[in-house]
Amino acid sequence: MSYARPLPFDHLSPLGKSFVAGSLSAACSTLLLQPFDLVKTKIQSAPPGEPRRMWKTARDVVRAEGAVGLWRGLTPTLARTVPGTRAEPQTPVRH
Repeated sequence: MSYARPLPFDHLSPLGKSFVAGSLSAACSTLLLQPFDLVKTKIQSAPPGEPRRMWKTARDVVRAEGAVGLWRGLTPTLARTVPGTRAEPQTPVRH
């Protein structure tokens, strides 16, 4: 007698499982790296001649908008990144 319940994605094809795994991976990395992307964008859009440092820029964002401000723009980034993950079928490698 087995008490193991099926996992939520057991019914998916290997391609479907690959897409779900890729989407979750993309969402996690986007959530983790969004503050760095926001700071990079602010540094790149600074007026010419204005020195911008990573930590100073991050501190300015936190002072102006709170820590949540570091994740501003997350929704459009997720909307672009998650569906853009490609599920590619795995092919065996010949040696």
